[in-house]
Amino acid sequence: MGLRPILGERRSASGLRSVRRLAPLLFLLVGLACQPPPPPDVFVGYGEVKQVVRHDQRVVITHEAIPDFFPAKTSSFALRAPTLADACVPGQRVRFTLERTSQTLYLVAVQNVSSAEQGERPARSETAGDARRDAGHEPIP
Repeated sequence: MGLRPILGERRSASGLRSVRRLAPLLFLLVGLACQPPPPPDVFVGYGEVKQVVRHDQRVVITHEAIPDFFPAKTSSFALRAPTLADACVPGQRVRFTLERTSQTLYLVAVQNVSSAEQGERPARSETAGDARRDAGHEPIP
């Protein structure tokens, strides 16, 4: 007897047809899942370094309003690379660059600025999308 009477030849042929019908859909789903993530939004701000928290890889900056992104306030930013902490000194005026992904917000660059350079501001932040929603940073009281 075996399994043939239980499964039947017709059933195995129809199962193969079902798989063939679903194959294009499966390839489409796999292709969509393999798409690269969208580019991060990039924002440029100016402020004063208040604190460097090396053990947590964060920098606290009191910053001016960042156009299309944050009002003026004090914020704690996660560092993309731990070596950025070396470029931050409390009391230092800085121009800093933030990248926002769908996951988090990172501080990716810091430059010391003189008071003469502070007047040279971009009219708008460099963004790749709508930057009006909260980016998940931690405001410092």
